[in-house]
Amino acid sequence: MYRKEKGFTLLEIMVIIIIVGIFAGILAPLSTVALRTTKIKETKRKLEILNTALLSYYENYAIFPIDPAGLTALETAGYVSESDYADDYACDAWRVPFVYTYNVGGATNKVRSYGPDRADGGGDDIIYIVQAKDIWNKWRQTTEERLGKVNEAVEKHIRAGNTIGSGDSSVNLAAHLDAANIYDPWGNPYRYDAALSTFYSYGPDGTPGSGDEVYSGGIDMTP
Repeated sequence: MYRKEKGFTLLEIMVIIIIVGIFAGILAPLSTVALRTTKIKETKRKLEILNTALLSYYENYAIFPIDPAGLTALETAGYVSESDYADDYACDAWRVPFVYTYNVGGATNKVRSYGPDRADGGGDDIIYIVQAKDIWNKWRQTTEERLGKVNEAVEKHIRAGNTIGSGDSSVNLAAHLDAANIYDPWGNPYRYDAALSTFYSYGPDGTPGSGDEVYSGGIDMTP
């Protein structure tokens, strides 16, 4: 004797649909939050690697990459490769390019992601401050040591019957200097400041008056 199988009633099916809908309504936002959190972590990881690359660049050149080259200069100079970032080393986890802000002559720069909303100023931007103060102090010390040699050469230059005036270059002192001391770490000759009676370096950006000049001991122009 066969027994007829009992199926779901319409009411039971409706209850199941309601329950599934409730769970979907709960899980969908949680899934969105989880994805957002994962992408924020991935973006921060990329920023950490970019920070390391930028500091390595600064360590060697005593200056950050200059706009408009920006972060692409890191790859060109071999400090980062596309493989480090799954072919998007200059983009955040939302595939939006990082915004690199070059602080002229400074030892501090910013790398910014617009964050989940992919728009500037939405309140969810992720900003990384790249600090190279310690490295800058090392470069400044090297420059000051060379300036000591340059200013010593001035005395010899004058005793030899020569004169020195404002704006004169350390190249004029070549007869009294080792070749390594004629130029600053950025490849530029030192310039004479008659008002202070000393030679000085234009600093990383190679231009006067930008605030990153380096003088011999006693005058601090830390950017």
